[in-house]
Amino acid sequence: MSQIDANIREEFEHFFEALSSARLTQMGFPVGPYTYLLVHLPVPDTLRSDFEPLARAIDSAYPNALSEGCIFKHALTTVLQLRGNYKQPNQSDIDAEFEAMIERIECEIEDYTVIVPIENLKLDVPELRIADVAIVLRRDPPDSRLVGFTSLFESNSEEYRQDFEYVHSFAIVTLKAQGEKAKAIAIDKVKDILNVLRLFIGSGNIQGMQLFREVRLIGETGVSSGRYVHLVYQDDDVVDAISEIVPRSRGVTTAVIGEEFIDLLRTNGLPYIEAVLQGKDKDDFRRKIYRAITWFGRGICANTDDEKFVSYVVALETLLIGREGGKRARLAKRVAFLLSDNLQEREQLQRDIKVLYDLRSAIVHGGKPAERVAELETLTRRVIHEFVLRGFGIFDEFLEWIERAQSEKI
Repeated sequence: MSQIDANIREEFEHFFEALSSARLTQMGFPVGPYTYLLVHLPVPDTLRSDFEPLARAIDSAYPNALSEGCIFKHALTTVLQLRGNYKQPNQSDIDAEFEAMIERIECEIEDYTVIVPIENLKLDVPELRIADVAIVLRRDPPDSRLVGFTSLFESNSEEYRQDFEYVHSFAIVTLKAQGEKAKAIAIDKVKDILNVLRLFIGSGNIQGMQLFREVRLIGETGVSSGRYVHLVYQDDDVVDAISEIVPRSRGVTTAVIGEEFIDLLRTNGLPYIEAVLQGKDKDDFRRKIYRAITWFGRGICANTDDEKFVSYVVALETLLIGREGGKRARLAKRVAFLLSDNLQEREQLQRDIKVLYDLRSAIVHGGKPAERVAELETLTRRVIHEFVLRGFGIFDEFLEWIERAQSEKI
């Protein structure tokens, strides 16, 4: 038995011991022979402290694969079976039911391919890959990877078919996870990719690429769940197709991504950005960069200038400030040294950043309307670019570089 399995087993026994037959009956759970709990239930508050250690152990063995409700269903079902089927379960009885629980849990975890529709994005290249997300142009007839697209579109109601006509591209994400969990993770991954692309748009003179700021997931804003296209693949056959999308936003121009744009990404640190996305949950420094990119993306997508302005400042603070005090002065100096090696330009940049930071405070605390939003957006994009392309390995390396730049006047 591996250490992970041993941890699950230990936590399961604690959970089992906490749920005596009397306690289960008192809580209203049926305790009798061959009792099966086949529905997902919310975790009762009275059981949460007993259940959460087991949920954490299972999640560590199957990261991001199972919802809390799914884990609770299987754990509680197993306890009910042990309490109902055996007068006094012995160790071998517990072993057998525990193994059966793990098998049932593993049956919940399958390869799910989640297709996330992207609005107003047209690709001139067959496929764009960033990290483990592929963005492809919708084809008709669909290729072998997109079996079932035609029937999916045709089967949709007339109310939604008109919206599909405006969807040029899809992001394809395949995950080994439970269905609902896979959908949520896939949508988050695609949001990450869109934030990265938004970051790089504007860093080169590509005609029309500023339109990419308008590209969104369908239903990305103001929708908490249920707005996606979902295909489940088993044995290379589509066994289930569920679709539901919200009406498209009107009046947004299509952006075109071609080879020129791909070349731009390749020359602006795309491999490093992929490493940031893939390592965001394992490395504090990569997570810092990831969060800055995310805040920048929020600013691009924000509906008001106030939201945009504050998001850009937060992106800069997240990236360049650690736990030190004196944020205003430190931020101004670090931006200046990243963006210029000219003394006069650095002095001007420091003055500009301090003014912008004060404006941020006036927006948040005094209700003053945002100004100079476009200027701050451009500056934030430049700072993140420069920071990423310098390839600092840890945050202290950046701080050492700043100190050396100040002392050597580089």
